[in-house]
Amino acid sequence: MSFKWPHPYDLIENMRNSYRVALPLLLVSFSSIGAPSALKPFLSNGCTGFPDGTKENPMQWRHCCVLHDLAFWAGGCSQFREQADLELKRCVADTGSKFTAFLMYLGVRIGAHSPIKIKGEQWGNGWMDGRSSDQALTHADLSRVSEILLSGLPSDLQSEDALRFVSRLEQEVQQAPHCESSEKN
Repeated sequence: MSFKWPHPYDLIENMRNSYRVALPLLLVSFSSIGAPSALKPFLSNGCTGFPDGTKENPMQWRHCCVLHDLAFWAGGCSQFREQADLELKRCVADTGSKFTAFLMYLGVRIGAHSPIKIKGEQWGNGWMDGRSSDQALTHADLSRVSEILLSGLPSDLQSEDALRFVSRLEQEVQQAPHCESSEKN
């Protein structure tokens, strides 16, 4: 009798509510040699400077902002910031508010090019090692992000979203040699 490994998507589905098991597996697969970089715990304040929803549904698109905050916390190449901003727009539009999605997208894109930044809300704000805000993430960075998320998810971040985020970061790390610095643009 031979053993057949389950498909990775089946494993993730079976561990939906058990991120404390799934994330260590991801940590092992993404580990690399080197000292870990200093990374603050992930925190979100929802839709910074913007309502989290409507008067009738006060949390209507907050989850979109939390996911956007997660991307801002981890950072990476500047083109991934543009992708995160587009994902925010798509997510808010999916809540049924296309005009709000447009306004939020416009706000974050203007903020990307503004010389005035909200302290602690810039791209890559989780890193405390003096890196540039558009520095490509490494495998060691990915391991550190996974480790921090494993240590405790904020109440407004679902474990499934954290797993999808780490998976997306893995793809970004693979593309990192092709990153373009915003200084070159």
